Amino acid sequence: MSANPDDVAKRIPPGQSLTTKWPVLTYGLTPKFNPKSWTFRCFGLVEEEISWTWEEFLALPRTEVVCDIHCVTRWSRLTTASKASTSVRS
Repeated sequence: MSANPDDVAKRIPPGQSLTTKWPVLTYGLTPKFNPKSWTFRCFGLVEEEISWTWEEFLALPRTEVVCDIHCVTRWSRLTTASKASTSVRS
């Protein structure tokens, strides 16, 4: 994150608060995660429906993405690095 307060202020939309944490916002109980039964499915307005098991999902090619994240619940987290699959073919 930039140390210059003016640079930081320019990157945060009006009404947002800067955070360095990941706020956990849930309503009710958090479902338990079972990697053996977990699936991710793309369907609907797609050329071809496709789904992955947890192991298949983890094996997809990934690239690192660095970006600022601004949540509708009024927090911003700057220079956030994550790994993501950018394109998928069956």
